[in-house]
Amino acid sequence: MLNCLVFALASSLSNWLLRNGAGLSTEMDVDAKGLRGLKWNDDNGSTKTNIACQIPVCCALVEANVNSLACRLIKEYELGDASEYSAYLESLPRTTLNLGCSWSDAQMERLLHEPTIQYFKRLRDGQDKFVDLMLEKGTTKDRELAERAYNIVYSRAVEGRFGRQGTVRAACIAATAGLFSSVGLSLGPVLFGQSADLVSSDMTTVQVTIEAIIPLIASFMALAYIVSSNQVNELALVPWIDLANHDSSSSPCVFEYNVLNDAIALKTKERKQEWVTFSYGGKKGIHNDRLLGEYGFVEVDNPNDILVLQLHTDSVTIGRHGKIQETSLLDAQLVESASKLLLILSDPVHIHPPNESDPVDVERAKLAELWRQEKIRLLDEFLLTRKQSTNMQDEKESSNPLNGNLQRL
Repeated sequence: MLNCLVFALASSLSNWLLRNGAGLSTEMDVDAKGLRGLKWNDDNGSTKTNIACQIPVCCALVEANVNSLACRLIKEYELGDASEYSAYLESLPRTTLNLGCSWSDAQMERLLHEPTIQYFKRLRDGQDKFVDLMLEKGTTKDRELAERAYNIVYSRAVEGRFGRQGTVRAACIAATAGLFSSVGLSLGPVLFGQSADLVSSDMTTVQVTIEAIIPLIASFMALAYIVSSNQVNELALVPWIDLANHDSSSSPCVFEYNVLNDAIALKTKERKQEWVTFSYGGKKGIHNDRLLGEYGFVEVDNPNDILVLQLHTDSVTIGRHGKIQETSLLDAQLVESASKLLLILSDPVHIHPPNESDPVDVERAKLAELWRQEKIRLLDEFLLTRKQSTNMQDEKESSNPLNGNLQRL
């Protein structure tokens, strides 16, 4: 029954997008884990393209930041069926999301890691301030709607250069028109002669030159505007593209703004798999604190995962396979701190049990457990590399003949 609803919403959304000029080489489907996502649709000849989809900007909600985009989404929701984005709004999640900003203190405590707990609390403070502002300004009277809109934007919006809501394309058209006008005025007297009807007989060469330069200057100003206005990233809810799931090991996908079509394209260099996925953290990658806090899930064996070790007033960040940021702390201090944290994360005594009658609390308890397991993996790797490093150093010292001489002395 659920899959039927999902496919019905997908059909309605794709029909709306196609009517507005979208190009779709993918289809929405449900994977083995029950997650909906995008996969290549080879039935329509998409085997020859590396463009997963191209969505007109008129179909996307584009604003400058999270708050303004969430406010815009609230207004569209309150329009109901009268909203031009109603087909898209129907496809958005209706259930409670597991983003960090919606976790209670008790749910956060299950993480057993103070830096991450404080990060979640900052996320929640940001949401609470937004909701209070929307209620105070009268944007909406529905607190749940304000929270839902904020969560959707935080978890589904993509960041990039998307044409400044059509102004970049308009400037491009103006620049092109000005350039052609300048060329026409400059070459007109040469091609048709001074006696041609296009140029008056008493028009001097200086006048022609001035009139040719004016549109040329205007075109260059427009071009300068294009370059400057499209350098600042925007935040957008882009239908269809936001259905693609996360995978750190995915082939690099990029969001590209097509000026000619005024559209946002999701492209990949090569197609290695059936499903269209990309890293939510872009080229830099994204760790599990952000994935859980901002998107509501944990990636198993995340190659970009990190963990902050706190040592009194100091802190140091460790990564996968023993990687560590530069620090003045002694290795023994790091090993001691990592060992203590490993014991805490591995001991279920510290964990507050979930309310079995509350499915949301149960789900978040499972997510917290999965998050801890990934941090335990990271700590195990760190301690193993430190042990191996110590053993290698001991072997090196024991094989040094000078050390043997000193011992005999």
